[in-house]
This record gives sequence, structure tokens and C-alpha cells, in this order.
Amino acid sequence: MSEIPVLTFGVFSDTHQQQVDDGAYNEYSDDKLFIAANQWEVEKVDFVIGLGDIIDSTISEADDLLNLGEIEVALSNYTGDKYLVVGNHDTEEMDLATFITNSQYTTASYKSFDVNGFHCVLLNGYDAGNYFEMSATQIDWLETDLASSSLPKLIFIHYRVDQDYPGDPAIYFGETPMSPFCFSANEIRAKIEAGGNVIAVFQGHHHINAYAKVNDIEYFTFTRMTDPIINNNAYATVSIFKDNTVKVEGFGRQLNY
Repeated sequence: MSEIPVLTFGVFSDTHQQQVDDGAYNEYSDDKLFIAANQWEVEKVDFVIGLGDIIDSTISEADDLLNLGEIEVALSNYTGDKYLVVGNHDTEEMDLATFITNSQYTTASYKSFDVNGFHCVLLNGYDAGNYFEMSATQIDWLETDLASSSLPKLIFIHYRVDQDYPGDPAIYFGETPMSPFCFSANEIRAKIEAGGNVIAVFQGHHHINAYAKVNDIEYFTFTRMTDPIINNNAYATVSIFKDNTVKVEGFGRQLNY
């Protein structure tokens, strides 16, 4: 008989929901999330989390709010606890306060909660007023929050923090000269490493599958859910076991780890 995990949760990233077909079929992301949410409901995972860029920042705040509502309706097919991390596209046409006010599942810019003996920390890597930069206030909060818990810890953030900005230019966004790494990655990683008992970091933004292990902490990068092929989904169920082993079971384009 296989070992039973002590914690399971669903993960998706970069739905980029919008009303206009830009070649990525973003308007179908809510349909893809509906499928994933139904699976997580059957699996009875402990919670579901989206790793940012829930919407694609269109031409108006009104359109963005419509897109956000469509994603959250699809996600509501999973009836357990749900969380959305803030990504850069989520607050390009509307401010952060408006996003939080209108979202059912983003209740703060950054926060933490405990579940099944794990301390989960949700970060916002884009609250300093500069692209992909975390505020000193939040970095200080992260240090205090990690020190406050003796539980094994899980970190969730939109941007990659497993390398210092700008990172390896070979892993930029294809031919686009834009780094997928947070400007504050070195500071964030230093706080994570000093925080004690951090098991893993879960991140999106880069639209690819990636894995790294840095100073005994695992960094899982989840690929985008949106894709030019309408029926080509990407999401995962993560299981964590008593010995803190992490297993990622990917579906569609999402890899297993």
C-alpha cells in the first residue's frame, strides 16, 4: 500500500483570461480551469492555489474585472479553500486595492496560513512600484512571518526567485529580452533560507516547466495554463508526505516532479 500524503493541493498558473483572441486562446482559460477544478473537487485536495497572472490586462479595468469574474466562477467548482497569488498582469489596468476588493480568493497582497501542519506563505513580488520588485515592507514581513512558525513551510509567488535577477539569459522568455526572475530574488531567497524549515517554493510567470534545488530548498516553476491549442491544459496536484517529500503530478503540459 502506497503512503498517504499529509497535504495535497491543486496548482495552476498564468491563465491570462481575456475576451479577445490574441493567438494564445486566453479566452478559453476559464474552460480549462473548470476541468481542473472539477478534478480537484473529486480528489478532495486540501486547497487550490493560482500562481498569478489570472487575467491578461486588457484595455480597461471593466474588462479585467469581467475576466477575473469568469476565472473565479470556473474555480468555484472546487468547493474547498482557494487562493490567488498576485501577478504582474493582474494589476496593470487596475490597482491592487481594486483587484483585492473584487476577488473572492485574493484577500490580501501577501499573507500566510497554516494547514495540516504546514505554514503556507503567499507573496506579491510586484508591490514596490517597480516591475517585478518586492517592497522592503513585505520583505521585512516575510522575515518576521517565517520566524514566527516552527512548522515546515511552503512559499508561493508569481515570479521566479531561484536565481538572482537577471539570471541566466539562456532562460529568458524565448527571444524576448525580459528576465523571468524577480528583481528582489536575492533578498527574498536569503530570507527564505534563513527562515528555517522551508521545504519548497512554488512559482509561475515564466510559462515553462522548470525545477531547481538551491541550498536544500526545492523550487518548482509551473507552466502556463493558457496555450494556443485549445484542448491543451496544464495544471497539477501536489502531494507532500510525512518526511516532507514533495510530489508534483502534472496534467496536460505540466510535468511531473
